[in-house]
This record gives sequence, C-alpha cells and structure tokens, in this order.
Amino acid sequence: MGAAFQSCWRAPPGSAGSRITLRFGLSASGELKGPPRATFSALAGRAEDQRAFVAAALTAIARCTPLVMREDLARVVASRVLTVTFSAPVRGLDI
Repeated sequence: MGAAFQSCWRAPPGSAGSRITLRFGLSASGELKGPPRATFSALAGRAEDQRAFVAAALTAIARCTPLVMREDLARVVASRVLTVTFSAPVRGLDI
C-alpha cells in the first residue's frame, strides 16, 4: 500500500534531505477518515521550501485517495491506522 502512495508523490524543488511521516486512516471504500497528521518530520531548506514539502506530502495522500483495494484488504485497512513516510533524497546519494 505504501507503494501506491509513493506513486502519487512528487518531491518539490528545494526539499532535498527532507522527510515526513503522516498518520491517517482509510475507510473500507478507500477514503480518508480525517486529515493526515504528521508524526515525524525532518525538514531541510528555507521555510517556504519546508512548507512546500509538507504540502506536497498532503497532496500525495489526497491524490491517491480514494484508494482502490480488494474487499478483504479494505476490511482490514478500515480497522487500522496507517503511516507513510515521504522523503526527498539528497542529490547524488542513495538514501
């Protein structure tokens, strides 16, 4: 499921080295149960770059929902809290 959210992720310019973990729930129909909450962040760059990075992570979640799931998986997911970490690797390093 993390791969599905990562496919919607686009790290903005100026965010190299930043990471954020978002916590959220999904309904059985794949919709957000409420707004995602940050549980961890390590933000690099200027304040406006940091804001753009956080906004891009929230946009990735919004872009990927509702998430299409098999019925058996949807029942399990609806009873769990999910976390996804988004990162912007430092250019030239494999992180």
